[in-house]
Amino acid sequence: MAKIKLTKSAVDAAQPQAQAIELRDTLVPGFLCKVTPAGRKVFMLQYRTNAGERRKPALGLYGELTVEQARSLAQEWLAEVRRGGDPSAAKAAARSAPTVKELCTKFMEDYSKQRNKPSTQRGYQAVIDRCIVPMLGRLKVQDVKRPDVATAM
Repeated sequence: MAKIKLTKSAVDAAQPQAQAIELRDTLVPGFLCKVTPAGRKVFMLQYRTNAGERRKPALGLYGELTVEQARSLAQEWLAEVRRGGDPSAAKAAARSAPTVKELCTKFMEDYSKQRNKPSTQRGYQAVIDRCIVPMLGRLKVQDVKRPDVATAM
């Protein structure tokens, strides 16, 4: 675990070893670049939440982010932690949010099958299968916007 000022040249010079190595930044506490044995270089931020839980989420890959962009992102995340938030939990919650297809399935199972006649259920399922799922099924529910719905109609 070398502690250096992370720069482009320092990250470029880091060679993969038998085990992953971490290059820790001297400017931003907890900011580091992990070099995996396969040669991937991942920017990470290590911090503790207000509840005392240790977190070490990835900020992004070297190449997709520059060192300065990753450092800036790390500073933003640390500021959020100081305000009592947990940026990695928010990111995980967004990943686990249901898709439109999952919500349609839940609607049919939990609502329609209990409250509608079989003919109505078939009609709903047909609309879901033909119109909703092909156009919007992969989107997260919170990401669906008015133009998406207008296009699907």
